[in-house]
Amino acid sequence: MLLIIVLGLVGNIATIFNLFQKEHRRKTITGLMINLASANFLICICGYPIAVSAVGKETSLLNQNRALCGWIAFSSACCGFAAIFSLTFMSVQTYRGVTRLRLKGKASSSSTKTSFFLIALVWILSFVIAAPPFFGWNRFVPMETGGSCQPDWLSQSVKDILYLAFLVCGGFFIPLCVIFYSNFMIYR
Repeated sequence: MLLIIVLGLVGNIATIFNLFQKEHRRKTITGLMINLASANFLICICGYPIAVSAVGKETSLLNQNRALCGWIAFSSACCGFAAIFSLTFMSVQTYRGVTRLRLKGKASSSSTKTSFFLIALVWILSFVIAAPPFFGWNRFVPMETGGSCQPDWLSQSVKDILYLAFLVCGGFFIPLCVIFYSNFMIYR
């Protein structure tokens, strides 16, 4: 786990540094690529160190501290969904660029406003999917290993099951369908 943290921190910092170089600044998806690396960097800072510190302890810190458990689950989920949505919007931007190139014979350009809008949308969507357990729609519980926390996947409550369906559809299934569709349309 320590190796993953170190490689994640170094790799994502190097990626961000590289993407700020002059030759990448005008590319359409550079902002989303920086956002993806930033989300992965934040997971390495917010989630993994707690998991490492919990390994080897008899009683999990997360079982004793519900606020910490909620923070770890929320930050990991929010950053994870930000990475998924960044990849989703990158595939849509690539599809739009290829389509414009085919139709107009020139590459598309993306304004800074569009990039900031998409990045803001990524984090808003991530928050909307990750935050409901703080407002009573499901709850965050420690995993059996005690190294991290997660939504309560075992709850039989209808509202909890509805949240889990919302999480799976909005956070995984719909982005996956958009990515598949965008890539299918590029390669057809």
